[in-house]
Amino acid sequence: LPVQNPQQLVTFGNSAGGGILGGIDLGSRGMFPWYFARQLQANPGPFQGIASYFSFSPKVSVRLSTADKDAANNAIFVPAKLVSGNYFSILGAQPLLGRAITPADDATPGSGAVVVLSYHFWQQRLSADPSVIGKTITINNTPFAFFVVIPEAFHCINLDLEPTELWTPITMQAVIQQVPSLLTPQNGAYFLHLFGLLSPAAATN
Repeated sequence: LPVQNPQQLVTFGNSAGGGILGGIDLGSRGMFPWYFARQLQANPGPFQGIASYFSFSPKVSVRLSTADKDAANNAIFVPAKLVSGNYFSILGAQPLLGRAITPADDATPGSGAVVVLSYHFWQQRLSADPSVIGKTITINNTPFAFFVVIPEAFHCINLDLEPTELWTPITMQAVIQQVPSLLTPQNGAYFLHLFGLLSPAAATN
């Protein structure tokens, strides 16, 4: 896996779908509701940390702010991934520009309209412009601030046929999916995958 310390990553699920993530087929991992994921994130027990991410990468409508009005009005559609605020830190993903999403960005449903750009998106869509940090793009008609460009080698912990181009906090789920919120105590939708980072000592046992 193109992440730091892949041998220390463990996925959560049943006996058929769970297991060590380092370089193996993840199989049919278990999925969990948001409130359960948040409880584990706040109380990770023997893990250094537990993070979550949406099981799919839906395509979102993106409009870039450019001087060319025609270009700005033409939407592009790219895969986006919803991730917890500690996703990048647990994977040890160091940003190329800016700072990664943090738990503060992922604190409250509907908040955290920030976006991490893939290296490919930054290069192909924004001409590798280093001044984009702090500017905005529109995702599904909602303004998002650029926070970070991730290095070229980073491709999540699973490689999809069509690589993820954008990452946003799970708290923006309703905007990204264009469906009602799944982040309420009354909604027990199982839509998140969980993984944890073992301590070095536990990883060798």
